[in-house]
Amino acid sequence: MAIPINLSKARVARFVDPRIFGIVLTVACLALGAYAVNWPQTLSAIADTNLELAALSTLCLFATLCVFSLRWGQLIAVDKRPPPERIFNLLMIGYLANAILPARPGDVIRAVLLRQIFGISFSYGVASIVLERLFDALAICALGLIVSFVVPMPPLLLSGLYTLAAAGLVLVAILSFLNWRRMSIAQLPVRFPLAFRHPLARFLAEWLERFASAMRILYSPTRLSLAVLLTCLGWGTLALSSVLLIQAFQVSVPPAAALLVLVATNLGAVVPSSPGSLGVYHFMAVIALSVWQVDTSVAVAFAIASHALAIALHIVLGLCCAWLEGIGVKRLTGLAEATD
Repeated sequence: MAIPINLSKARVARFVDPRIFGIVLTVACLALGAYAVNWPQTLSAIADTNLELAALSTLCLFATLCVFSLRWGQLIAVDKRPPPERIFNLLMIGYLANAILPARPGDVIRAVLLRQIFGISFSYGVASIVLERLFDALAICALGLIVSFVVPMPPLLLSGLYTLAAAGLVLVAILSFLNWRRMSIAQLPVRFPLAFRHPLARFLAEWLERFASAMRILYSPTRLSLAVLLTCLGWGTLALSSVLLIQAFQVSVPPAAALLVLVATNLGAVVPSSPGSLGVYHFMAVIALSVWQVDTSVAVAFAIASHALAIALHIVLGLCCAWLEGIGVKRLTGLAEATD
């Protein structure tokens, strides 16, 4: 029997929708966990957690968020930047959107709010977040390199690191080229009027020129140095948070295990999944701890606790910051729908 190929565009779009893929992937990870994990042992490991160390881990995680908000402020290429506390509010609102909404639209929402609240160009906001993600990618690769000197890495994580490193180098090259050719980009509509006679084409050229101009902070020694320093400090406190939480579960592994967990879970966050990377996060954390032959039930308990602490902190702080900015969940959902 022949299969009809005249599928509608809407049906094809639904089929390839990354949100659908994310849900399927999450369900698959959760089903695997439900089948392979000894849940009584996992719940017992959670019940035996050292609460003092877990509280210290949460405090380090909060410090990480503060440091990352300061870094984001350095990456916004305007002379008059928003106050640090407002930058923190918008960062946490973005994390809240990633935790509760599909397709993790928090980064785009941050750029939209920068424009709506402070009048900062959307292209400048996007550029700051692209740079932020570039610094994070380089930090993940550096952590992976450190761990590789201590223990052989699983092939899945190693291939993910190679891919991320290659993507980071390509992004650096693209950003450098755009900044170098910024003036030429601005002249494109003048030099090629026929190609840019459509308003959309002119808009894209103007947007790209503003985006490229935002890259000028890469040539500001002060801002670039501060961004690098804050990146190192932020990932350092995040690693300390992971070390403390692993110790809270009384798992006998070296500090390199905490670094590998960070590398694995952040590589997993790149893959489209449900809000908060539910399922994928836990799967990647278990893979990382399996290098040290950690019992699967204990590894799952750690993954559940670390993920729950991070998501709870993002949601609680995000709701508080959204309230301070006068932004309700309904408006947040509307912003997410507008970015689709």
